[in-house]
Amino acid sequence: EFRDGFTPHLKDLLDDRTLLGESTTVVDPLRPLAYSTVADLAHWARDRWTLEDLSLIICAYSRILHDPTLYVNIHTMATKLLLNLVESIASKAPDGESNARIARDLIARLMDVFVRKMSTIKKLLPDIELAMNTDEGELPRLLFDNMGTNIGKLGMSSDSLHLVKDCRSLLKTLIVGLKTVVWGLQLIINHSAEAAEAARTDPATVAAPKPRISTEECRILIKLLKDGLPCFELYHALGSAADPKEERDVMEYFSHLFTTLEGQTLRDIFTDNFDVLVDAILKNSSLMILPEHI
Repeated sequence: EFRDGFTPHLKDLLDDRTLLGESTTVVDPLRPLAYSTVADLAHWARDRWTLEDLSLIICAYSRILHDPTLYVNIHTMATKLLLNLVESIASKAPDGESNARIARDLIARLMDVFVRKMSTIKKLLPDIELAMNTDEGELPRLLFDNMGTNIGKLGMSSDSLHLVKDCRSLLKTLIVGLKTVVWGLQLIINHSAEAAEAARTDPATVAAPKPRISTEECRILIKLLKDGLPCFELYHALGSAADPKEERDVMEYFSHLFTTLEGQTLRDIFTDNFDVLVDAILKNSSLMILPEHI
């Protein structure tokens, strides 16, 4: 397999200066193709990478995911690559306490990266709606600066609608990715609990507290609830019809994300933020699916 020859050079390939050079006229047209090619290599060899390699990939493609000069479909590609690394990261957790700690930190980083991207979508909803209702179809500058369109104007009848569809696709990928990330986090936590129990040499001793979601991880999940719920306006409030089945499927993914959490973590998330859920349901009754599942 010819790709074997490139795997030792991962660090160099993740460096834009090596991958693309420094010429502005060359960099801009080649970036999407270059990033997609390296993503293909990273995905193909995902089971071979060390935790250090995985950390480098996460750092590089998290930056790409939040790069406003790239198209939304490149953001979606970066999201898919990152979520496909979750299983590889979780599989390395049993290789010692140090690896388990590093793997958990990487999973938490992924969760934070995805939630931050959803926060960006939430912030841009008014500007996307304005674009959909503007005769000229000219998107506000804020949209260019945060979502990435790479062009100055989008036609009302074609490109603006296409942008909304791309944003819906990105939202779905982020939610599916977060569901996978939370699964990976729970897998690592359960392994840590089993390892701690196995390390007890005297059954009479008091067992250590069962590992659970940390305060920082819980904070990220609370931010997901607050910033994720408004993103479903992409399916309703923007004057562009969406497939009801697709909307329901994405909402179910979002709901299942929380149902995998233990009871105490759910209470920590919803106790002080129940009003956020109620307000979201009042604006969009389809979100009743969330409390139905929980």
